[in-house]
Amino acid sequence: MRNSIGFIKIRTRSGRVLLWIGAALVLLAILLFIASVLIEEPMRRSIEERMNEALDGYTVEVPDLDFLLLGLSVTVHDLVIRQEAHPDPPVAVIPEIKANVHWRELLRGKLVSNWRIYEPHFHLNLAQLREEWEDPRPVDERGWREALEEIHPLHFDKIEVINGEITYIDEEFDHPLSLSRLNVTVEDIRTRGTPDERYPSAFRIDAAVLEDGLLSIEGDGDFLAEPHPAILARIDLRDIPLERIGPVASRADLWITGGDFSAAGAIEFAPDVKNFHFTEVAVERLHADYLLVEKPEEPDPLDLEDVTYRLDRLHIIDGEIGLVNHNEDPDYRIYLSEAQIELRNVSDRFGEGPAEAHVTGLFMGSGQTEVAANFRPETEGPDFDLMVRIEGTRIPAMNDLLQAHVGIEPAEGWFALYSEISVRDGYIDGYARPFIEELQIHDPDEDAGMLRELYERALDAIASLLESPRDEIATEFDLSGEIDDPEASTWEIVTGLVRNAFFDAIIPGFRE
Repeated sequence: MRNSIGFIKIRTRSGRVLLWIGAALVLLAILLFIASVLIEEPMRRSIEERMNEALDGYTVEVPDLDFLLLGLSVTVHDLVIRQEAHPDPPVAVIPEIKANVHWRELLRGKLVSNWRIYEPHFHLNLAQLREEWEDPRPVDERGWREALEEIHPLHFDKIEVINGEITYIDEEFDHPLSLSRLNVTVEDIRTRGTPDERYPSAFRIDAAVLEDGLLSIEGDGDFLAEPHPAILARIDLRDIPLERIGPVASRADLWITGGDFSAAGAIEFAPDVKNFHFTEVAVERLHADYLLVEKPEEPDPLDLEDVTYRLDRLHIIDGEIGLVNHNEDPDYRIYLSEAQIELRNVSDRFGEGPAEAHVTGLFMGSGQTEVAANFRPETEGPDFDLMVRIEGTRIPAMNDLLQAHVGIEPAEGWFALYSEISVRDGYIDGYARPFIEELQIHDPDEDAGMLRELYERALDAIASLLESPRDEIATEFDLSGEIDDPEASTWEIVTGLVRNAFFDAIIPGFRE
């Protein structure tokens, strides 16, 4: 009996201790909650003030904040970021940012924070982009990292962005450009790279591009690298609708009205290496024109000197690619329809070995066209072979071109071209052989005898100039000679050869 009484007393005493402990914990929780509530408003004002002090050129509004001492949890509501030069629309509206202790890392001995950013909406327009572009300072010197770290007393080590959106707004566009359903995860941000593990931080990005396309980037990085973060990542793009970026591309004199773009590859971007390697790029139903417009020459804003690249395969399927010249009267367009274009093993200066190009299509919508090229490594300058064959082009399709450069308007006729060119050791060896058949020049007035006679003389002059029968005009132009500019790139030489052969030799063959 005594033992039973003693046991009951022990249980009663233990129960009272547990009760007191429970009451103390409840009281502590209440006190922490009250303290958190009392701290919230001074903390909100302090965070807003210190974030604005850290940022240069931007202002931050922090309307509301929740704080819990238990777990050091900070939740910011409806944060707004504005560019001072162009405050409307705000560049960012973030409904909720939640930061707390990263408990998993605490078990590893690291006292850092874990962030979740819910449904952020970023908005940019042309004026805001120009203001940012013209700022000569690098991004890491404008206070963004310092401003973010003011939200929580602990350095952030993991960031998650959930269902975000980035929108580019322009008054000239019918529809804004958007990156939606944006989800980002970045871990181990505070871990520095070492020679043995250069990229210690894992990250992943998924998003919808221009509503219908998909973007996926997965890789590793060193986000503490100087002077900018370093990454090594795989990238996958699928079914990007190119017509949506047409208005943006037009500012670079490229007009795109159709095409679905897909690509897969890898990017390494670090202070000492900038390498882009795409294993596959495909564009279906591309419809694009390059616009020739007279304007002052502007310096190239991109410094690509240290960039290396490699493209294993590019395939353009059933495209239409053109050149529109607005510098002549009348304007004219040269194009290749039903284009099938394949490039293989293209790299900077072709350092990764020989590259190949093969193009087929219809020149001006009718001329069966084939272009084949081989590009060898540029050990002693540009080194390549080029073959061009065009057959059965209806000359009336070239009327605007011939009116602009020759001043005639053919009514009938057929055009063909054969050319082979080899470039090596600073020397060009090649020819261009055009054929013009059944050429008839349009006579706007059949009864104007004098005008008809002038047309007839023009025909005779063309045939005489090219030493061919009138119903079949043909000759051969020698394109051989030394390269004028030894520093010229392969692409500059190719475009120069096209210009010299087609515009300076072949088209004048139509002239008297």
